[in-house]
Amino acid sequence: MASNKELAARYLIKNIKDFRKREVIQDFFTIPEKTKGTPTPDGQMMVETEGDMFEGKILVHDQKLYRVESFERIKPDVYKAKVRDIGIKDSPNEPILDPTDEVTIYKGEIENYQENDPLVTTVGRAYINYLLLSVPFGKTVPYINAEMNKKIVPLIKEKVLSQDITVPQFDIYEKNLNFISHSPEFVSVNLTPKSIVTNPKVPEVRAKLLKEHAEEIKRGDVIAMTKITNKLVEMDKEWLKDDISYRYLNLQAKKLFHNSRSKRLLIHGVVKKFGEKGNYDFIPTSLEDGYQQKTLAETFNEIRDGSYSRSRETALGGEIAKNLLRVFQNTRIVMENCGTKKYLPVEVTPENVKDLFYRNYIATDGTIKTITPENAKSVENKTLHMRSPLYCIAKGGYCYTCMGKVFKLTGQKALASAENEIGSTILSLSMKSMHTSGATFTTLKDLDEYVCE
Repeated sequence: MASNKELAARYLIKNIKDFRKREVIQDFFTIPEKTKGTPTPDGQMMVETEGDMFEGKILVHDQKLYRVESFERIKPDVYKAKVRDIGIKDSPNEPILDPTDEVTIYKGEIENYQENDPLVTTVGRAYINYLLLSVPFGKTVPYINAEMNKKIVPLIKEKVLSQDITVPQFDIYEKNLNFISHSPEFVSVNLTPKSIVTNPKVPEVRAKLLKEHAEEIKRGDVIAMTKITNKLVEMDKEWLKDDISYRYLNLQAKKLFHNSRSKRLLIHGVVKKFGEKGNYDFIPTSLEDGYQQKTLAETFNEIRDGSYSRSRETALGGEIAKNLLRVFQNTRIVMENCGTKKYLPVEVTPENVKDLFYRNYIATDGTIKTITPENAKSVENKTLHMRSPLYCIAKGGYCYTCMGKVFKLTGQKALASAENEIGSTILSLSMKSMHTSGATFTTLKDLDEYVCE
């Protein structure tokens, strides 16, 4: 016999359109006070509610859930409803469903799942696929039976650029994305009893590491300082790896594990030395330990640096954005192909090929080719003669061929908004410095890439 959760999961799949109402989502994924129904002699229910009344609304009576099939208004806030017993028991002390609960779906139940074999997935993935992929795009984007995160964005972008997705469809996707982004029922849990503390062995290990690296810290060795922090962060991650908060925290590991949790619970670590660019101090305690007299100056400098950077350096991004707007406000794409024979030689590598998608190059036979996700492998490890705005000879502006196919596919002619992204990026980086500081390792695979001949 199927459990209550299994029945609820199948109900969601069979009646998934109902779950476009936030109230229905909350009835199943939170612990709300559900709308009560009172049976009538003719098998219907009287409902008194100040909220919305709609087909698909969930009512509760005698610990059982009922679906509103149709209704008529009797007087303000009072309705008579024809209902259907959906066979699911109410769960007043815990959510009926969790997004991670398993469910099996079959071909066509979610429009973008068209495989013949049944698929074991989760109710959360099924719902997100329905709302973000099936509703806007139908069968165009296949079912994604994996964690749904920002990696979905390049997939949608690629479909837009290949013209498999229309602008009106993308508008629906944006609206649904905004809806789900404000639905805490589908957001990973980030606050648990375990997540507000850390591994109790951290103080002991920290003391040992500080003793081992005492001389290196004294010399200002940033690598040694960072190794200490990284070791403690790994302990913190190990502490939380089986906790439900880990999934959320690890999505923003650099900010939450290496910055927020590290400074609060593990060790404050590397901070910029006041007035000495490129040099660093080291605070060997965490905020949980309280401010220490011997590192009070460094702590205050760190506080000042965050506030100062945000207030002073954000002006740089704003200034650049304004200057770019002045320069490019009247700059446009004015023709298809200027016909220039000049080119920019670019070595295409597995690391940079994605940055070159939809850029045009001159093939060996003189024809114009475009780098796409489909042919990317065939151009890797080659030096291509790229068409570039640097060599565009269009009069009064630029041409689509030199600017790249993205502008052509999106119908964009004015360049001011595109150029303004540069200033916005600098602005964003400056604002981030208020919330994130310290030092991290970066691995350089090929130093020749950074050498100017």
